[in-house]
Amino acid sequence: MGPLSDDGSETLPPDALRRLVVDLSQRLGALEAQVAELRDELEKTEMARATLQVENQDLLDEIARLKNLPRRPPFKLSGMEKATNREPGKPSGKRRPRVPSEIRTVSAGRRC
Repeated sequence: MGPLSDDGSETLPPDALRRLVVDLSQRLGALEAQVAELRDELEKTEMARATLQVENQDLLDEIARLKNLPRRPPFKLSGMEKATNREPGKPSGKRRPRVPSEIRTVSAGRRC
């Protein structure tokens, strides 16, 4: 069965519509099953990746120990988390309001 036109000028008889709906329903079921399988596979792969990452870091630490290299420094936050966690309406620091340059030069001239 070919694709339907977008302008709605083609109409299908009721039995053809039923077949189309059944076919699409079966395709949807197959796709949902495939998505579920892929999610399971992704979860397993992510778990394996995390395990390998930990094992890799352990091996790097062991190599550094055998070479008598200094230990890795402890993980420290960069400070960016503080900036992203502040309240949106709250200013980040003390700021002076911006004054146009014409006003600054006139006021500076009056002081002299």
